[in-house]
Amino acid sequence: MKAPNPRVVLPVLLSFFTSVTFAAGGTRPVTTEAVESAVAAARGQIQALEESGEDPNVEAVRTSLAALWELGREQPDSVAGERATSEALSLLIRIGRVDEAAAKAAALGPDESAWDPLLEGLLGAAREVGRYEAFEKAASARLALLQARPDQQARLWFVLGRIHLAQDRRDEARQAFERVVAADSRAPVAASAQKILLQLDELAPGRAAPVFAGTTLSGERVDLEKLRGGAVLVAVWASW
Repeated sequence: MKAPNPRVVLPVLLSFFTSVTFAAGGTRPVTTEAVESAVAAARGQIQALEESGEDPNVEAVRTSLAALWELGREQPDSVAGERATSEALSLLIRIGRVDEAAAKAAALGPDESAWDPLLEGLLGAAREVGRYEAFEKAASARLALLQARPDQQARLWFVLGRIHLAQDRRDEARQAFERVVAADSRAPVAASAQKILLQLDELAPGRAAPVFAGTTLSGERVDLEKLRGGAVLVAVWASW
């Protein structure tokens, strides 16, 4: 009987034991090469459809992005895993699956680098259509993970406050800006939040104007308190 060629048997055995390890619950290494290949393939699919004027939100693209997402979740703390996760989320937003991308935020850990591109992408998409529900959902998930990071909490609450203010949701805006100050009163955005709170409280329509004095272009001193009881039109100008 002819002896087997060891050069052939060894790779077969290695392949067998590797398969057994994965089947037993081992973790397959996520390589940078595998991730970059998957990213390039997904981007290529999307770009081809966009250039032909077709909707990139098709089954083939969704399947590619699902595979890319799963690749990232196999080893979320590795550089390759973080890259796969970030790209999967960014590309989901690109093809219009904003709600799906926001929903995946629940799977992210507090220190994953995918948070920044996710929130930036969701915010950009929200501004385009004027709907912020998906961003607010992801932001809420992020805030729940930032209990020990008050500076990051403050920055995110500030963004939410500006969004609420832009939508004329003044009560929610006030609450968000108050949370900025409560989270970290020394954060750079805290001073801006306090100024906005002052404007919301003192300069709201229907409230009495704050008392102030100033000098006109002709050098005349004007005190608003002395004009009380009459109709006053204040035009504020600036030049640089």
